[in-house]
Amino acid sequence: MMSAELADAAGALADLLDAESDAVTKGDLGVASRSVAQKERLTVALERLADDFDGGALDAATERQLMRLRRARIRNERILEGAIEGVAQAQARVRQIAQRSSEVGVYGQDGGKLQFNEAAPGRGRRA
Repeated sequence: MMSAELADAAGALADLLDAESDAVTKGDLGVASRSVAQKERLTVALERLADDFDGGALDAATERQLMRLRRARIRNERILEGAIEGVAQAQARVRQIAQRSSEVGVYGQDGGKLQFNEAAPGRGRRA
């Protein structure tokens, strides 16, 4: 019976990691932060079940779910590292554009050159 509970917990965590992977690859980077509490809860439950496991042989279904969970963890680790790197590169590019904004010509209706921050009023400002 304990092996079935382990399989269920591993499967639930793998399902959550699959959903996280799908969301991140579609550009919904906020999903990782929204799923932290649920991942923590499932991880604690899985660890508790593993600690209580009597050390006997796992059935094939449990072994499959644990391997699925391992693959999902490795995949998500790579995807999230890539997303973090992508965001860092985007931030660096925005900084680079902002630093060169005085070199970039944006002209008003009167033909005069506007500063980058003048060209887009309201951008980057908070109420």
